[in-house]
Amino acid sequence: MSIQSSHYALEPLHAGAYQLHVAYFDPKGNALSKKSLIFTQEHPAVVGEVLDVHSQNGTCAKDLFKKKDVKILRWAAAKQAEEKHQGPALMTLDLTDPKGSYLNGAIIHRNEQMVCDFLGSKEAPEEVPSRAKEVHHIFHTTLPLDFVFCEGSLKHALLHHNLSEDEADYWLKDPIPFCQYAEIFMNAFKLGQTTPGIVPEPFFKPLAGRTSFSPQTTSTVWYPPLYEKVYALDGLFFQKMRPIFDLSGTRDGPISSVSVRPKI
Repeated sequence: MSIQSSHYALEPLHAGAYQLHVAYFDPKGNALSKKSLIFTQEHPAVVGEVLDVHSQNGTCAKDLFKKKDVKILRWAAAKQAEEKHQGPALMTLDLTDPKGSYLNGAIIHRNEQMVCDFLGSKEAPEEVPSRAKEVHHIFHTTLPLDFVFCEGSLKHALLHHNLSEDEADYWLKDPIPFCQYAEIFMNAFKLGQTTPGIVPEPFFKPLAGRTSFSPQTTSTVWYPPLYEKVYALDGLFFQKMRPIFDLSGTRDGPISSVSVRPKI
């Protein structure tokens, strides 16, 4: 019988370690399978804050930046001008393959690199659309980036990490739970926490002369309106994070800001 839903929980283990439990259920609510992963503090965290200034979704081989993305980036740039964040800044890039899936990792990786090359170039190429040029200008002036986090490649890797074929198929057909599942890993990686079998470093693509990402003691994400309910501070996702993390957040225009700090 196919998987209809999932349930996850985070459990503290000891200093610097916690466990992620995921259970999968059929349409009648019967448990079909269970998986657990242990996260530990493998890399020392620098006292500071990593800021995810923008989450960009798209499909390989299609125009990436939409009108709404430019509007959100203008808001983010204004917010940065007020707050003057000093730590590393990154953009999360969630690309699917041309079929809207995460199965073709080679195409996803290739297109991620193209986006990184574009954002890392000193000048936007003449042939790109005017909207892409404006995005390039924002990221090179009022909202400078240090890294791009490649969420599409992470999701491709997660589909092949400790999952049965049925479990992987479930994540592919239900994008919101899959985003939240991946968010647990992204949050951990920013804070220097890892789980066996997944190496964080390849997902952090350096820009602006950076060579490698240094984990920080605090991770803050500016979520765009698309994720207002999915990652609401009082929503189910962050309620499940509270046994492991201290959380705080604000709402500023279209942007929801959530900061996460380990308790353990």
